Amino acid sequence: MSEQITAGQYLVKWMEQMEIDKFFFVPGESFLHVLDALHDSPKIQAITTRHESGASFAADAYGKLTGKPAVCMATRGPGASNLSIGVQTAYYDQTPMIALIGQVPTSIMQSGAFQDVDFKSFFGSISKEVFSITSVEQLPGVLRQAYWLACNGRQGPVVITLPTDILGSTLYGALLPKAPGLAFSDQENDIACSILEKIRQAEYPLFLSALPAVRGEESQLLAELASLTGVPVCGAWRRFSSFPNDHPHFIGSVGLGSPKVTSDAMKQADCIIGFGQSMEDIAVSGGSLISDNTQIIQVAKHIDSGSIRRSGNSILHGFIASEKGVLSALVEICKEDETLVKNLREKNRPRTASLREQFENRFNNDENRTERANLNLVFNEINKVMEKNAIVTSDAGNFAHWLLRYISFGGERVYLGPVNGAMGYGIPSALGAKVSLHNRPVWGVAGDGGSMMTVGELETIARHGLDVTIVVINNGIFGTIQAHQEKQFPNRHFGTDIGNVDFGKVAEGMGWKTWRINSNDQITSVLNEVVSEKGPRLIEVLPDVYPLALS
Repeated sequence: MSEQITAGQYLVKWMEQMEIDKFFFVPGESFLHVLDALHDSPKIQAITTRHESGASFAADAYGKLTGKPAVCMATRGPGASNLSIGVQTAYYDQTPMIALIGQVPTSIMQSGAFQDVDFKSFFGSISKEVFSITSVEQLPGVLRQAYWLACNGRQGPVVITLPTDILGSTLYGALLPKAPGLAFSDQENDIACSILEKIRQAEYPLFLSALPAVRGEESQLLAELASLTGVPVCGAWRRFSSFPNDHPHFIGSVGLGSPKVTSDAMKQADCIIGFGQSMEDIAVSGGSLISDNTQIIQVAKHIDSGSIRRSGNSILHGFIASEKGVLSALVEICKEDETLVKNLREKNRPRTASLREQFENRFNNDENRTERANLNLVFNEINKVMEKNAIVTSDAGNFAHWLLRYISFGGERVYLGPVNGAMGYGIPSALGAKVSLHNRPVWGVAGDGGSMMTVGELETIARHGLDVTIVVINNGIFGTIQAHQEKQFPNRHFGTDIGNVDFGKVAEGMGWKTWRINSNDQITSVLNEVVSEKGPRLIEVLPDVYPLALS
């Protein structure tokens, strides 16, 4: 490419070159040159959301599903501030993302001009890097660097600010950049041998999976490794679909609301082998799920220094390497050493079988209440009718305890959720998931608090005619916060009431088909009717009153 084009046009051509085919945004006058260039692009689907947080949450979902960055964009000042929650989510969750900000003209930057913000300071602690373009010649190199940063090492969001006069400036003869590669450690065999020796020495070894939500070769290798060694496997916090839940060695996912058998197994483990960001704070409950002197092994392309702090008095062995490469080496070594595999299986399989049996029987003591809808029954029935290849997105909130307990991620099911606990994620992430993998069924689950924060994206989903099912659990309170209040200040709830919101009527006003479940005898019939329909569908669940859970 050697023609003379504006920076705005170059940016769009770069997206096409890099096969970034989704652009989530709220329009702003600071980047009209980009919008004009998108008008002529047959390859990029530009999706106008109703709030900048919806744009960044949708981009995060896209990144989680595809492993490559989408682009989200907002205008300066307030628009960028609104975008920031999804940027922080991508940073904490380690999701690749390119976040673009239309900036004031270069001549008035840092002058206190209308909507002028120091974005380096604003985004600095919640992104991998913030680039402020001050000349059009910088753009090609910055885009190349930004893409590399977003995708490699500790994946995450990169922010680029683009002054409106730069976007309108001409680039002469610039070549479109290509994505650089990155080589990881070639010591996989040495790492694998070290891990197998730790497993051999351990009495209660445990694998912890924080691999990608869309199960790929890494997950297949871990499943094979578990079968070869007899070791049980836990999913990490909100990495529920990173390992096949129907595998005979899977014993549940750790985190808020995890089954007792899962938490107990973590506490008992004297050797925890984690793949990916397995030492995340909630996954190990700040370190309280790890016993003293436990041998912890973490294999990841990036290891956060906080892992050391959360390991307490245990011994952390961190290996910065390709998870796939190390898993491949582990499986290969096991296959070549029949004696090792035989001994490991004989030692580990009886315990693993017992843990799996306890996990499968974890619902035996569930109560079936009769007032309003029982969430045990609701989520158990959703699990039965939900498609085996569904993508499930969820908000943060107390309701998610039941999702973790009842929704199984075997087959091709995928789970996407905000590891950082961001509210408002459920609805826009369902949007991002559906436009990413449009042939897959998508279910979004949210509480009433999170739904109120991004309810406008129901209109975006309806406008695009997307086949999405949203489940809203409407109990009229901020459940997680009220649970904390009840624990610290019993019977002194304050500020946690949401009010009487009819989400069915709200959704109907935006073109959705809606249903309401407010008693147990409605659950099966409503869900069967919902799955027989197409298009945007919303189920409002009025749940029974449960003891609020924090575990």
